[in-house]
Order: sequence, then C-alpha cells, then structure tokens
Amino acid sequence: MKQYLAIACKLITDASWDTEWEVHSQMFGVDEYVRRGRLLRSQTFRDPDYSACVLETFNKIFDKVGEEKTKAFVGYVLNNALKSAGEEFTTKNAYFISLMNSDNSNSTILEGIQISFNKFINLVDVPDGFYRDLHDEINRAYNFGIYSVIPFLLRKFMENLMIDILRKKYTAQSIEIYYDVNNHKCHSFSQIVSNFENKLEDFKNIEKNLDTAFIKRVNSYRDSGNSTAHSISIKFGTLEISKLKESSEEVEYIIKLLIRVLNLI
Repeated sequence: MKQYLAIACKLITDASWDTEWEVHSQMFGVDEYVRRGRLLRSQTFRDPDYSACVLETFNKIFDKVGEEKTKAFVGYVLNNALKSAGEEFTTKNAYFISLMNSDNSNSTILEGIQISFNKFINLVDVPDGFYRDLHDEINRAYNFGIYSVIPFLLRKFMENLMIDILRKKYTAQSIEIYYDVNNHKCHSFSQIVSNFENKLEDFKNIEKNLDTAFIKRVNSYRDSGNSTAHSISIKFGTLEISKLKESSEEVEYIIKLLIRVLNLI
C-alpha cells in the first residue's frame, strides 16, 4: 500500500499543481485530513515540500479510514490528474502508470458507480472532455448528496464556457477581453461576465436570448459559486438543498445556451 501511495503521489504532483484537493476530498469524506496539515498551504505557495505533504496526507488518510476508501480517493485524484496532464505525460510515465494499473483494486468507487443514479444536469452536447468531466463530477456530487460542492462546480462550468466563447469570438487579437496579460491568467469571473455583457451586441445575430436578463441569471450562480469556492466545507441545510434541487432546470438552461453559442461561433 505504501508503494501504491508513493507512486500515486509522484504522478499527481508531477502532473500539475492544480489538483482540487478540497473538492475531491469532500466528495470522499476525507476533507478534514486534507485541511489539517500543510498540504493546501504548500500547494498555494508552491513550496518544495508539496509532494511530501501530499504523501503525508495520503498516509494519514490510510491510517484513519483504511485501504479501500483511501484507494478510492487517491485513485480518483490520480485519474483526474492524468486526464489533465495529457498524452505526453502519460507516455513519459508509462512505467509507473502500468504499476498502478497492475493492481486491480485501483479502480475508484465513484468511477465504478455510474450505471444508474440521479442527475442534477443532463447534457448530451458537451464540447470536450474537460466539460464532460465537470458534467460527470457535478452529477456524482449530487448523487452522493455532497451538495455544497455543486455551486462551485457550476461556477467553474459557466466561467470556462464564457471564456471559451470570448476566446473563440475575438481570438488572440483581442486577448485583453478574456485574459489578463500582465498577470498571465484569465480575468476573474466577475470581470469575464462584465466584459461579456459589454459585448452583447456582437452576439445578437447568433443567439437572441443572450441578453442582459441572461447575464443576471449567470450572475446569480456566480455569486453562489463564489461563496462555496471560499468555504468549500459549508454545510447545506434542508432549505439550501431544496433550493439547489429546484434550480436544476434553470442551471441546465444556462449551460445549454452557452454551449449553443460556443458551437455557433
């Protein structure tokens, strides 16, 4: 088991600094162990002991919850890391990945339970694998009753769709609309929505329902996603869960319209 955790740690930390530890750990009910140590701080500041912090967290989870649940959590994080890292990374690390795959118990609980469950959103026309993974993660969280992460994931879904729409529409010639050149990152979601609203006239011939009223609907979910992003461990009461469930149709409409616009550009 220690070898399994060490190899997984190496692959995850070599693949990216952007693992969503708080989201993934809450999905498996091990978030308290992720928050206790230095893992989140070392990731934020890109400290040299980041890999050691990840491994320490894995071992702590193993000691507290046992092998089955630990492998489910670690396997899920690893699967997401490998998907985002791309083919070149997996080819380079084929030996270590083959060692992981040789253990048949490597499969994750969440990946294995997808046959029949309730869905929060049900999209067919999803642009690519990134959005498909988000779509599936939202539905898994909903199915397992982890409601507090859903606004955060919805916010991420809408934000990236709007960025992709602006990028496709205005290309690199007007990069400042969606990208902060000075800080080498995309604008904040609030700035993206503001810039999008200022350009609504340019989309009139593409989708008539893309108007200021629609922007207000996006902003309502941006605000709820913001609160969860800053406090992912927030507890949902009966009222919050009820409101979330009632919003399913509205959320699906917003995302479908954004996908339609992206496809029509």
